[in-house]
Amino acid sequence: LNNIKNITTIPDALGSEENKLTLHINRNNVAGSSFVNTESNEAISVNVKTLDSYNYEKVKFIKIDVEGFEYNVLLGGEKTISRDHPKILFEYSPVYYRKYNESHILEIVYFFKKHHYRLIDLEDKRKSIHSTQDFVKEFGDGLRSQTNILALP
Repeated sequence: LNNIKNITTIPDALGSEENKLTLHINRNNVAGSSFVNTESNEAISVNVKTLDSYNYEKVKFIKIDVEGFEYNVLLGGEKTISRDHPKILFEYSPVYYRKYNESHILEIVYFFKKHHYRLIDLEDKRKSIHSTQDFVKEFGDGLRSQTNILALP
């Protein structure tokens, strides 16, 4: 539509392994559709691949906004991330992690620490995240439900 020549769309989802998963459709907000079932009455089967399976030559930037499936995408791209150290912008969504896999609340932050990334909370005055425990406490009951984080190598 925009006559852009350097972008290719691929009709697959990304995850930690290649398989098929059920995507729950949110008709009120299609961008809010998720592998995490949030009381959707409609669902479709989707092919899931890993980022690493695409064997891209050099990845400089990754954007991840997958409604609770972020950690799975990171795991499926770990070789690419380790090799290329791209900047990564991702949505951090404890509201979804509590429904899908609560351990992802911490695992995502630890993933980036393991790969020597610096995390910046873009929705909290671009504050650097130093203490994992203090950061996670901000997302308790009645507090923040999600944020956008920039991960810099």
